[in-house]
Amino acid sequence: MFSRAVLEASKILGVPQVFHCHDWQSALIPIMLRTLYAEDPAFRDVATVFTIHNMGYQGLFSSDTLPLLMLPWDLLTMSKMEFFGQVNFLKGALVLSDYVTTVSKKYSHEIQTTEYGFGLEGVLRNRASTVAGILNGVDYDEWSPQTDKFAVAKYSSQDLAGKQKCKQDLLTAFGIKNVDAKIPVIGIVSRFAAQKGFDLIAQIMDRLAREEMIMVILGSGDKPYEEMFQRLNKQFPNKIAVKVAFDNAIAHKSKPAPTCS
Repeated sequence: MFSRAVLEASKILGVPQVFHCHDWQSALIPIMLRTLYAEDPAFRDVATVFTIHNMGYQGLFSSDTLPLLMLPWDLLTMSKMEFFGQVNFLKGALVLSDYVTTVSKKYSHEIQTTEYGFGLEGVLRNRASTVAGILNGVDYDEWSPQTDKFAVAKYSSQDLAGKQKCKQDLLTAFGIKNVDAKIPVIGIVSRFAAQKGFDLIAQIMDRLAREEMIMVILGSGDKPYEEMFQRLNKQFPNKIAVKVAFDNAIAHKSKPAPTCS
């Protein structure tokens, strides 16, 4: 309904030149444009760009989903949306979008391999000429330490005077007090999942906890990683701090160097 609403609303609000869709949750838009709306004159000159943020999440549903969406049965083929007997939304968008992008040049290559393609590497290799990686960017107006509204003090590469105050403010937000100001702080803001490398962190976490450093972790995700950080927080309360939550203000305080270094 969301995808259909986007297409129908655009007829009233103004049809764009390009629909830029992200991940399987919006994958039906390019699929509908090339099937249900293929003859609609409103979309005659519209192109689609589909961005993959994570190949591991594909939107897999039973085959009887197609008639519920009023999509044609001929989409249930290996060359379109069929995936081991199921309907794969991500696959459909990869096949039917005009252009595919992802979050970095390296990732655009990785997802064309068996190790990182999650079964769709062949689909991407078949259209490799229209697959590109564009490195994730950042809104400097919002995240710059010179202007960040969540920073307790402002600083820049030319004037680092406020950096120490920001570091102390971050530690206070996580309940860490009375520590040597020279001890390095590592900040993590992430979804807790193996795809983010937390399986590698888990292998050495007990060793890291004994190093002369502090770790502050913000996020949520797979239960084993949430429980790992919570266990270590109880064991090393002044060295490993975790908040299993989404918190925009603390995310700004915890952002990567220069704030946390």
